[in-house]
Amino acid sequence: MPDTNEPKKKTSPLLIGCLGLVAIFILLAISGSFLPETPKTAQPTTPAKVVDQKPAEQPTPKVEEQAIKITSNKLMEAYETNEIAADNQYKGKLLQVTGKVGTISKGIFGGSYLTLKTSDIITTVQCMLNDDQTEKATTLVPDQSIEVQGRGDGKMGNVVLKECWIIDNGTEAKQEPTNTTMNIGDEGYLKIGDTTDTEQMLCLGGTKEEAEDVYKAIRAKDVIGIVEQPGAFCVGNGTRVKLLERTLLWARVRIIEEVRELDKNQVTKSGWLPREFVTTE
Repeated sequence: MPDTNEPKKKTSPLLIGCLGLVAIFILLAISGSFLPETPKTAQPTTPAKVVDQKPAEQPTPKVEEQAIKITSNKLMEAYETNEIAADNQYKGKLLQVTGKVGTISKGIFGGSYLTLKTSDIITTVQCMLNDDQTEKATTLVPDQSIEVQGRGDGKMGNVVLKECWIIDNGTEAKQEPTNTTMNIGDEGYLKIGDTTDTEQMLCLGGTKEEAEDVYKAIRAKDVIGIVEQPGAFCVGNGTRVKLLERTLLWARVRIIEEVRELDKNQVTKSGWLPREFVTTE
């Protein structure tokens, strides 16, 4: 018979340790399934960017520039009174100027221009014509009443308009015959614009060269420069004369009737002056 008193085999400690770990893992798994779920922390939400939508810019409507209407005399007076104020009001602006033609000529550096008379013996409104206006200018005569449009360019001796064109109440100037043209031998008057003031004076030179020097001196306000010309003399506005000679810019006249008592000793004298001051009226 077998020996029942045989000693039992001992279980390995390593095996016991492994079984213990397995049991622990099983218990943890079972207990974890019964635990309440931990709520998830809400992540901060980034606010959506607000786009500043500006309304589309509307194009600025183009406004047609309105011309400032003025007479040549008023424009000259504005500059004689206060040149700075006149520049602020008229320089760079579109001007529509009414007046009587003084001279029609070509510039030193090319181009054509005409002047509009004023009540000042020296200062005129000088209109620098656009090239396409030259043909119209050939039909004009001194003392013809016209309107021009141009851009004010300040005062440089004369009051200057640039980029000028000839108009007449919004249309091209009418080419009407005029009776103001004087022929050699005709009688007329020495006149400063539309003024009737006989105390305003016009000066003449004994020769055309003297007259040029006289008017250079007048522009420079150099009284001595006038006196220095041996053949120079002055008479009142409105003096009656006879036309003896003329060029494009100058006229030689003989004094035939005075308008002031102190001019009596000038009667029968002859002299040269700018042609624009000799008129039939």
